Amino acid sequence: MTPDTLSLVTLNVNGMRGTPKRRRILQFCKLLQVDVVLLQETHISCESDVHLWSLEWGGGLYASFGSGASCGTVILVSPKLCHCVGKVEKDHEGRVVCIHLRLTRGELVVCNVYAPNRPACRKNFFTVLPSFVPGKANCILGGDFNCVPHSALDRRSRKESPNCTTGMIELGLFVKHRDLVDVWRSQNPQVVTCTWHKPDGTVSSRLDRFYAPRKFPRSRCSIISCPLSDHDAVVLRLQLPESFHVEKGLWRLNTEIVKEQNFKEQFVEKYRGWQSLKPAFPNALVWWDEVKSLIKQFAIRYCVERAHQRRFKFHSLCNRARDGSSSDLHALGVFLDEKLHGARVRARIQFVEADEKPTIRFYRDDTKSVVDRRIRAVCHPGGVVVESPQAVLGVFGSFFSNLYSRAAVSEDLQEDLLSGIDKAPPESKKYSLGSNPSVGELWTAVAAMKKGKSPVPMASRQSSIGPSGRSSVGT
Repeated sequence: MTPDTLSLVTLNVNGMRGTPKRRRILQFCKLLQVDVVLLQETHISCESDVHLWSLEWGGGLYASFGSGASCGTVILVSPKLCHCVGKVEKDHEGRVVCIHLRLTRGELVVCNVYAPNRPACRKNFFTVLPSFVPGKANCILGGDFNCVPHSALDRRSRKESPNCTTGMIELGLFVKHRDLVDVWRSQNPQVVTCTWHKPDGTVSSRLDRFYAPRKFPRSRCSIISCPLSDHDAVVLRLQLPESFHVEKGLWRLNTEIVKEQNFKEQFVEKYRGWQSLKPAFPNALVWWDEVKSLIKQFAIRYCVERAHQRRFKFHSLCNRARDGSSSDLHALGVFLDEKLHGARVRARIQFVEADEKPTIRFYRDDTKSVVDRRIRAVCHPGGVVVESPQAVLGVFGSFFSNLYSRAAVSEDLQEDLLSGIDKAPPESKKYSLGSNPSVGELWTAVAAMKKGKSPVPMASRQSSIGPSGRSSVGT
């Protein structure tokens, strides 16, 4: 690795607990001369494996444990990059492990993924995947995704499989939100290739991929055959930009300052000045956008000045408390309690962001809980509000059952309408009909059309029997 490059490889090893196979795989990875190795389905299961395998590798090893016969994801880091590893995130099923790299040009999160085979489990897995990566972090996502983006370009099979792309919608949301790109596909838009091959040759798929930030345009990706696994290795070589530091997060207003009289007085004075600038803007919306920015700047300056004053107060209280005055000691205790409360509030915010993992809601804005979708009450046509589920269903059932019902027909209006209709056929049809059709014959033709059938041929009209007399027609 140089300061401007980073190389990675991903490989599903299909089990490497056996010492001979594990050593061959590690040697294969060393020959590729990469900085980071992502391995899936290693079957690593305990801390003693981590110690042994890291010694065999000669660098850093970070794992999410599976069982002795399934799962187990591992990230191997070259010895020259071990000092750059910071925080490590992993799940408890052996499917995800992420490491934070603090490089010279910026911070980067490398995430190793081994998605489930079952379609439903795979969808859920990709739904919670964003919770392992901070919202603003630059991310490289690699591994075995067990699904393909495009069934025609990324899969070869004698039979169609509707489940081969299941989970790509959820994964696509994550990729879009992080502004990532499928590196190999971006370089080979129309090439059909696969990284996994079924032993009997009936199915092949491009399950193993790398997604990298779009702002790393000079990235190269290649697929290399691995004789030790039924998967091919995918190698990614990144050309890092001059700087890719993490953007600043969301600014939060300290709402406690709104309660302070000093802040209120200063804000009112500032706001009156901002109001006087309104005529200089084309409309109120443009003016308000500018005012919001000014409010933010004002609040930040106020908090900075407030922090300076509190630090000065703290040092002053400490100096006075050395004399042992009970009032000064009490004042210092109150001050420290306030600081403790602020620390607890900030800790709760960080806990929510880090551990409660609320990102699912932002990645699936279209989903709502059953409680949110439930209709709690409805007004009956008589003006009575009903709330029980049975009563609500009854109101809706009555409404929709009568929505398209036929109204009563007025005989007088019907007679007036029918009397104005010319029943004589066109001149071109008089010869084939022989005579004018009767009302009964017309009724038979209309009834047949209502059922989606063609009218009775006029050649056989003499054999058609229609209802006698005048029939009511609902329009």
